[in-house]
Amino acid sequence: MPPRSKKVVEADSSSYGVGGCLLQEFEDGLKPVAYCSRTLSSAEQKYAHIEKECLASVWACERFDRYLMGLDSFTLLTDHKPLVPLINSKDLSETPIRCQRMLIRLMRYNPIAEYRPGPTMVTSDALSRCPSITVTDESEQKLQGDVQFHVDVITSSWPVSDGKLTEIRKKTQEDVILKAAFDYTMAGWPAYKEDVKLAARELYGVRNELSVVDGLLLRGDCVIIPYKMRKEILDWIHDGHPGITKSRERAKQAVWWPGISKDIQRMVAECRHCLEIRPTQPSEPLIPTELPDCPFQKVAIDICELNKETYLVSVDYYSRYIDIKKLHNITANTVINKMKMNFSQHAMTVPSRLQGGLSWCAIFVCPGPSHTLHTFSSETSLGCCPASKYGIPEIVISDNGAQFTSQEFKTFSQEWNFNHITSSLHYPQANGAAERAVQTAKTILRQKDQHLALLTYRATPIPSLGKSPAELAFGRRLRTRLPVVPTVLKPSGVDHKDLQSRHTAAKVSQKRHFDKHTHPLPSLHKGDPVLIKIDGEKGWKQSGTIVEQCAPRSYKIRTPRGDIRRNRKHVMFCPNHHHPADEPVSNAVLDEQLLEFSAISEPQFEASHNLQNEAGPPTSPGPTRPSPTSSAIRGAQDKKPLPYVTHSGRAVIKPPRFCE
Repeated sequence: MPPRSKKVVEADSSSYGVGGCLLQEFEDGLKPVAYCSRTLSSAEQKYAHIEKECLASVWACERFDRYLMGLDSFTLLTDHKPLVPLINSKDLSETPIRCQRMLIRLMRYNPIAEYRPGPTMVTSDALSRCPSITVTDESEQKLQGDVQFHVDVITSSWPVSDGKLTEIRKKTQEDVILKAAFDYTMAGWPAYKEDVKLAARELYGVRNELSVVDGLLLRGDCVIIPYKMRKEILDWIHDGHPGITKSRERAKQAVWWPGISKDIQRMVAECRHCLEIRPTQPSEPLIPTELPDCPFQKVAIDICELNKETYLVSVDYYSRYIDIKKLHNITANTVINKMKMNFSQHAMTVPSRLQGGLSWCAIFVCPGPSHTLHTFSSETSLGCCPASKYGIPEIVISDNGAQFTSQEFKTFSQEWNFNHITSSLHYPQANGAAERAVQTAKTILRQKDQHLALLTYRATPIPSLGKSPAELAFGRRLRTRLPVVPTVLKPSGVDHKDLQSRHTAAKVSQKRHFDKHTHPLPSLHKGDPVLIKIDGEKGWKQSGTIVEQCAPRSYKIRTPRGDIRRNRKHVMFCPNHHHPADEPVSNAVLDEQLLEFSAISEPQFEASHNLQNEAGPPTSPGPTRPSPTSSAIRGAQDKKPLPYVTHSGRAVIKPPRFCE
């Protein structure tokens, strides 16, 4: 045979025989050169259709070995289209077990598989239907034994007992989908998906990888598990509670079924043990605050403790103007009185009896047509100056300290006509302006001359805004020890549009940096079962049910201990857990929350950042997930008087025998 002439091998299989034909190209076309055929053994007749076609191709090439060995390439024709990519890809990882060993034997040659419709392959088709009845020779026995040995090695490595394999075989025949796929694999799949039974169509895409071994339906090396056994197999996959990725990798070694990847993901997501030991959730993207329209329209307050002394720190969102008041105690009445001092203008002062002695207040009159009265008190305060009296703000933001959630403070906010907003518990970022102001206040209070340090802060321009807090609040610079031209101390207006653009640019920059390692968490809905954990706790042990969303990223949750409020970062969706709403709920609300007096919404200030470096437009809400309805939530519990709250926030609940 001329070595450079084109060589073509045709191979075909029937249910009981295989046939092949070697063709060579001559001047007038392809002409047959050699023929081969044989009957299939009883074991080979049980092969799946694709395995029979693969056997025919490999056996025909080996029969024509003397003609094909050493050729750069030759064409291998088959009328079984799914076999073409298996031969040409050279990747055996997802090939049926028997085909793996056959294709390994075919690698000694360099075939290029091509598909030809059955009616055009008359010669090989006729040979497979009328095979030569001969005794199997040594090479054929070796091929059959080689394939069977390869299958036995793989099946013996399955870490499954014989009893479980028997159960899988039985359930496979009872499963409608797998039974249809089993029959198609043995008899051959239709050419078009529309011709496949509806039950088996979801397996049509992997039909080339399916095989039947010892009554089991396989995809490659993996056993396809019937529907009724998948829950048990999923539990085995998740032994040791690995994560989603490792569970998937473990499953790839042994089992498969349609949708197994999603089933594993859902199983791990719903595993109570995995949820309880999961790390704290990542931070969500920053929600920056908008610049108020005028000074002291929106004010944040917080309690500061330093060197065993307690102070009330307030900061204006517009100007970043900080005011510090020393507190003799942290009761609600004391805090309210200090806030009234900031809100009000003093018209006159009289001696008043305070804890520890008599206080005094000096009165000064500013010369000029207005004859404005100003006062200075004997009480130790920083910022108790004429400029610190700024009127009643529209919004006051605080944490959930006992002073701010008390009935007295609620009454104070109603009588003085301002909106009081509280942040989520254990989430200081929600009141970031106050937290940053506390840091600044502590730095000032550590100075030798605290008043001079506070004056310096108020007179120093904010880099991102280009103006000092005093200029933004009162329209003029403050005179300090630095020499200045007298004209710069005269009152001047503030360009609000320029201030707004500077404020926005600074927030955009900060948001860009803050959001690098954040991502939004899915929204929660009423009735969702959840687990709760604050930063620093070891596990998500406390379970509850969402009652309502109090504010963006802030939720009210019903637990066996009562109703609490938490930020979204500290609340994790937990499907299929026992709803505490179904249990008797104590009427004593968690005192650290004091939800009776929590405000309706939460400040949208999600980062404890420097007051002089803020950034960013509002973020879009995170992806949502439909929530299941819960029949457990029937209504609010009967309200009872709140228990006494200690300085640390602990509730003091009297035993029932002392309540009579």
